[in-house]
Amino acid sequence: MPDLRLDSPVQFLKGVGPARAEVLAGLGIRTAGDLLFYFPRDLARRPAREPIEAVRSRAGQDVTLGGVLERARWGGRPYRPVFSARVADNTGAIDVVWFNASWLRDKLNEGDRVVLTGRLRRGSRGLEMNNPKFQILTGDDDPAPAEGEAWEPVYPAGAEITSNQLRSLLRRNLPRLLPLVVDPHDAGYLADRKLLDRRLAVGRLHFPAMPATPISLSAAELPLEPDLSAEEISARRAAARHRLAWDEALLFQLALAMRRRARQTQLAAPALPCDGRVRDRILSRFPFELTGAQRRAIDQIAADLAQQVPMNRLLQGDVGSGKTVVALFAALVAVANKCQAAIMAPTEILAAQHHDRIAQYLRGSRVRWAMLTGSLTAAARRDVHARLAAGDLDLVVGTTALLSEGVRFARLAVAVIDEQHKFGVYQRSDLRRHAGPAPHTLVMTATPIPRSLALTVFGDLAVSTLDELPPGRGRIDTRVATPANHAAAFDFIAQRLAAGGQAYVVCPRVSPTDDPDAEEDPAALTLSAERAFDRLKPRFSRFGMALVHGQMDRARQQAALADFAAGRVRVLVATTVIEVGVDVPAANIMAVLGAERFGLAQLHQLRGRIGRGEAERSYCLLLTDADDESAAARLGILEKTRDGFRIAEADLAQRGPGRMLGVAQHGQTEFRYIELVRDLPMIRAARREAFATIAADPTLAAPGRAILRRELMKTHGATMDLVDA
Repeated sequence: MPDLRLDSPVQFLKGVGPARAEVLAGLGIRTAGDLLFYFPRDLARRPAREPIEAVRSRAGQDVTLGGVLERARWGGRPYRPVFSARVADNTGAIDVVWFNASWLRDKLNEGDRVVLTGRLRRGSRGLEMNNPKFQILTGDDDPAPAEGEAWEPVYPAGAEITSNQLRSLLRRNLPRLLPLVVDPHDAGYLADRKLLDRRLAVGRLHFPAMPATPISLSAAELPLEPDLSAEEISARRAAARHRLAWDEALLFQLALAMRRRARQTQLAAPALPCDGRVRDRILSRFPFELTGAQRRAIDQIAADLAQQVPMNRLLQGDVGSGKTVVALFAALVAVANKCQAAIMAPTEILAAQHHDRIAQYLRGSRVRWAMLTGSLTAAARRDVHARLAAGDLDLVVGTTALLSEGVRFARLAVAVIDEQHKFGVYQRSDLRRHAGPAPHTLVMTATPIPRSLALTVFGDLAVSTLDELPPGRGRIDTRVATPANHAAAFDFIAQRLAAGGQAYVVCPRVSPTDDPDAEEDPAALTLSAERAFDRLKPRFSRFGMALVHGQMDRARQQAALADFAAGRVRVLVATTVIEVGVDVPAANIMAVLGAERFGLAQLHQLRGRIGRGEAERSYCLLLTDADDESAAARLGILEKTRDGFRIAEADLAQRGPGRMLGVAQHGQTEFRYIELVRDLPMIRAARREAFATIAADPTLAAPGRAILRRELMKTHGATMDLVDA
């Protein structure tokens, strides 16, 4: 089609058509551009296909052969089936046998064209090949090379289309598709930053052997350079990925920079001055000395609040570092300026924890506060709504109930969002929309954010870090218990309970039905809280036990937590509902069942529930059913350090940002090409360039930036008002 564009329907490409277009749509490939940017997940080395006659003397060697399947038959015994056949090409034939091959019954048939890779051996009837790897060829498959070795891309395939067929489609269509790729940067820009031309980068992510010279539009398929070494192939792939990762980083940072500038120049927040008298009056509410880190964060927040530009700050700190105190300081600055403040938490347990602490700190003050959660009666909710709208409440603590339709603030000036990664970007933005004029915003997390992640997912927020713990936090000994040590671990917990301790037992799920594919072996570790509660009764019932999880109603949760806090029960079996907002100073033991199923950062946060009281030493036991060395080594990081930032960096490297913080399901950005740990220097460079570019050209209106602006709007335009949320 002469007017081919990247948004043209894929069915008009060579080798596609309407039927295959439907199959490709199942892989998310609907346009020519979708196919072009459907990159392989790996690259496989494939030896040359040889004629059968040429390998007659090479018994004991690995070879690749091709031909037609003949004389296919089944034999052997019912419990050990054997599939045998002959494979013939135009030079000869060879016997092939697959043992224990019932899985082949619906895969191989006489007349199939196949490529086999395996070791030759001398059998009773001559040369044969046992259990070779095989590839069934269809009409448009790209067979193994007849000469020399090849590196072939391996694509994520589907039930009705193979990786080989996708590879053939790409190689046939790339000569027409690559010229449609437009580079927003000129040759000088690319040379200064040592970046590939974008067309070449896209082509080489598919086929690293693609030459750097322009490809003829009339080419039947993409020409490839022969005889490239493994090192050259690897270097070409890395350079291609780096180019697309740069584009991804630059566009994201441009969106952050543009949004920040718009907020600074177009939005106005109430200025909330905090002189020494106001500061001292607020700090006198706290019956302890603040840490140096808390004072630094308060200074930064006070400076932000005094401006008419809306504060947009991330407060990160380890479990127990005192974030609530800093957040309450920000809220009380608003109250001192006759404005309102709101604190939003992801769970009712955490909201209640905040409310109770605030009640302690504000006892005897004139500050008017309330809690707003979904469990309030309709009458109680209407009362809180009315008082907020009338300005008769200074401070409200709540859950997502703060986002409900009936909530209106008279003069909200400070919004605090705790455990912010538990909320989607749209939810966080909704709180501001309920507020009228732009409020100052403080978001908090107890999951330390590695620098690379702070520059990307949270790249538009100023960051305050609480890197000190208040005095009096006890030592926590952490140990990994493999299956051989489970009994000893539970015996140890019983000993500590007998000595007066209190223990959390944390499970990854509520009940066995939460994971129907995971049938628990009676001898294996119990992973569900309900079953663990029953199984542990014989060991721990004499100490008093309670169960708490997120599927219980709030009254039962609160009753169980109250019994544990009061010491009426000394063993609390729970899910991760206790991860945040639960503060029982007497608790000094934690056992995490199925610990290998958690991220390191989450385990570190769970561990922060103990070691909060007067006990000099607490104990965290990470019980795992995984008996392999890699699981033990990963969990072993927690044995060696309590530094949340070191743990977070390790978690990021192992699990990626989406799984580490749960951001994938909460509306944050996942990157296709950026590798956060490896690419940190590149991310920093892209950030510097993006912010300098927007400072000089706020709307990217300068000549030569039209393509860049168009790409930015296409990639981030729909969410640019939320990237800082």
